[in-house]
Amino acid sequence: MRAGDLETRLSKAHVELKKLREQLVSAEATKLEAEQALAQAKKREGVRREEEKTEESVTSSATMDVFEVVVPTKLIYKENEIDNDQK
Repeated sequence: MRAGDLETRLSKAHVELKKLREQLVSAEATKLEAEQALAQAKKREGVRREEEKTEESVTSSATMDVFEVVVPTKLIYKENEIDNDQK
């Protein structure tokens, strides 16, 4: 019976090996899909970052500075004096 036990164990080992090979093929396919998805996500993120940089350059504080207009006070006084003289 010893030879029969060994044949049975060998047969079971072959079945297990076949299952493990199938799992390996499946895992490799899943890995490949994940790598492709990651590559696509990186491309989209790169495009998104470029768009954000463009938006930043248009709306950055340097481009959104508002210049203050300073009106000389002497001119205002002269205008007021002219108005008072006409009255």
